[in-house]
Amino acid sequence: MKDQSEWYDSIATEVQKLKNTLGERNYKKYKLSLLLGVAQKVDELSLMCGQCKLFQNEIKALIGDINGLAQQDNRETRKKYFKELNTIVNHLKKQHKLVAEGDYMMMWMVIGMPVGLALGAASGHVGSGLPFGMCIGIAVGAWLDKKARKEGRVINPRQAAVHSPALMLIIMIGVMVLVGLVAFMLFRRS
Repeated sequence: MKDQSEWYDSIATEVQKLKNTLGERNYKKYKLSLLLGVAQKVDELSLMCGQCKLFQNEIKALIGDINGLAQQDNRETRKKYFKELNTIVNHLKKQHKLVAEGDYMMMWMVIGMPVGLALGAASGHVGSGLPFGMCIGIAVGAWLDKKARKEGRVINPRQAAVHSPALMLIIMIGVMVLVGLVAFMLFRRS
């Protein structure tokens, strides 16, 4: 990763000021952490991509609008803000093959559930197929997310923990359900 530009440093400073001014609730509400991650990737790619260079001006304008946006809390202007942010995120995903944190895990979990359900139905154990497919999907997705993180293709990587405690709890419960169902099926056959 290259050194950050003055442009990015000014964006990071403004975001920190907004966090202090608006508070943690509005920081999360307006996805300023995501905006900062987007700004970092746009900064890195702006030398190679003309569209990313143009997005620098849009990001600067979005940062400038947030204070007013939080004060008036107008639904239409908030909608416009998120639409512009999503436009930039979609450009990064499509043109530069970047992903958001957890994209692969969600996608593969959704793919794994019907596949597991179909395999469970084919084997005569419909109930065990769904959690099995979900667990396999989560495992594949987590591996692909980790690979994308290593390659630097994540738009806004989490700084502290790789996975939230809630996500780890869900995964552990899924694995326990899967093990319980497999054990139930084995003992039932005996």
